[in-house]
Amino acid sequence: MEEISSRWFGIVIAYVLPGFVVLMGLAPQAPVLAAWFNAAGNADTGLAGFLHLVVAATLAGLMVGCVRWCLLDSLLEWMGTRRPDWDERKLPEKLVAFDLLVEHHYRFYQFYGGVLVAMPLAYLGQREELLRIGVGFDAVVLLVEIALFAGARDALVKYYRRTYQLLGPCPKEETAMFTNGSHRPEDIDRKPTSAPQPIHNPANPVKPAATAAEADASVQGTASTKK
Repeated sequence: MEEISSRWFGIVIAYVLPGFVVLMGLAPQAPVLAAWFNAAGNADTGLAGFLHLVVAATLAGLMVGCVRWCLLDSLLEWMGTRRPDWDERKLPEKLVAFDLLVEHHYRFYQFYGGVLVAMPLAYLGQREELLRIGVGFDAVVLLVEIALFAGARDALVKYYRRTYQLLGPCPKEETAMFTNGSHRPEDIDRKPTSAPQPIHNPANPVKPAATAAEADASVQGTASTKK
């Protein structure tokens, strides 16, 4: 039961909450979203409004995750935070520990990165309302964005490092081709260590190649026959 609760918690913070932030920002501009928020807080409407809001937040969270992958993941990789080449063959025997690392580190990276992408959208939608308060929310949002970026990078670094410690490095001498087509770039240009051997077929045996002396004798015999 505890494992199921932890897994659902990770899914909620990774997908639903970032999408919920986007919907909150778009609600003033979209009457349908505003009606769903009102229905979710009204006990008379039942679960209909709440379920509509959860489904919409999940959809928005998935889209935010795609944008996060395009922007934040690429930026962190450019800054030097790259995924280690760990040995995925050990996953079946260490799957429980790997799932714990995903729930304790990578899900929080998805949350921090997702909110990092979603907050500017939400702020643009609510900016007019916030400016009426007269507080410098631009600086506040900027500071929160910096904190989210730092938290996302820290969570991703810990996930990479501890997963590498768990699975170990991928052996370079092993083939990197898998059923899903993934491979390491350095294996594409790898040259074969030995010449390919001919396939043995009993019905059509392959004769060994003639030596240089046998080839010269055959040529001389052919020439004498023609004379």
